[in-house]
Amino acid sequence: MCKITEKYPIHEISSALLSSSIISPLMLTMDMSIIRSHLKTEKGVTSFFNVLNDLRSRSLPFWRPYRIMNQVYFSTFGTANVMEYYSKRYSIESQIPTILMTSTVNIGMMSYKDREYSHYFGIKRLIMPWSSKMLTASGAFVTVYAQFTKKQEVDKYLSTYLSPSASLFWSSILVSMSAQLFSTPLHIIGIDIYQSPHNTFLERLEKIKSLYTTICIGRMMRIIPAFGVGGYLNEKWKRSQSFNSSNSDSNNNK
Repeated sequence: MCKITEKYPIHEISSALLSSSIISPLMLTMDMSIIRSHLKTEKGVTSFFNVLNDLRSRSLPFWRPYRIMNQVYFSTFGTANVMEYYSKRYSIESQIPTILMTSTVNIGMMSYKDREYSHYFGIKRLIMPWSSKMLTASGAFVTVYAQFTKKQEVDKYLSTYLSPSASLFWSSILVSMSAQLFSTPLHIIGIDIYQSPHNTFLERLEKIKSLYTTICIGRMMRIIPAFGVGGYLNEKWKRSQSFNSSNSDSNNNK
């Protein structure tokens, strides 16, 4: 078994699968509530509990949306883990390939998820222009960059004051939330180009000023379970499995 885990990223893939499986129920409920609130002009909290009731009464299906959401985060965490694994194995700088590949996978899977979820509420999505795609992709890039590169720096700093588990947890939360401060304007402009293609540049700036606080807080709340808790679980399990594997190897050598 040790030879298999040395040759293939088994630990990395299993960590991604476990963490994505845990956060997916909450994430599908949050994303469905966002779609419902836009469609029915409900408050976010009201929409969230209405979606919970619909899932419980089976007015909305659970298992297929769950599988789709699980695919989103399993593919995101899994891509990052596997890229880091092979980069370390072949002594390649991991930051750039990890960010590029993980961002690409995350953006593609999120687009697929949004398209599939919208069908449950009768929404027919229009084709998004390339300028909107590039802006939303840039916003996703900021989040992925923070989660898979800057988190290590924050974790290292916090570890001088906190236990290893606590520093990893808080670095995952803080980095994920802080990234939304920078990605929110990109998201707002991207959606405004999609919904109101004829707005002027000044009108888009006004849109950022009027929506920034609300959208940013909403994105922070959503990102906590997605990359905060999910990123923490993924990294914790990945580290513990790697540690156990190295201990097993050292014992075998003795």
